[in-house]
Amino acid sequence: MPSIHPSPYEQLARKEYSRYNHYFKFRQFISHMSFGPPDECWLWEGCTNSKKNKHDYGLFIWKVKKIKFAHVAAYEFFKGSRNELKVCHTCDTPSC
Repeated sequence: MPSIHPSPYEQLARKEYSRYNHYFKFRQFISHMSFGPPDECWLWEGCTNSKKNKHDYGLFIWKVKKIKFAHVAAYEFFKGSRNELKVCHTCDTPSC
């Protein structure tokens, strides 16, 4: 009778694919950043949503994690999972 559970090789392949996919997204993300000192804003230089509501929030689509804003993706990359928390700016700079 065939097993319903994936083999260890399949599990490893899925894990490696997930790790590669995360690394690729991170590289894509940082290519749109302007980094400064740790205590200053790091500005988003990619596309923004300025046509929609004139706030200039950075856009970064990450469908797997259901993320569409750059500041939310930054939190996921640098702090970890947000567990459905809302991510807000403390500096009131939308492109930060």
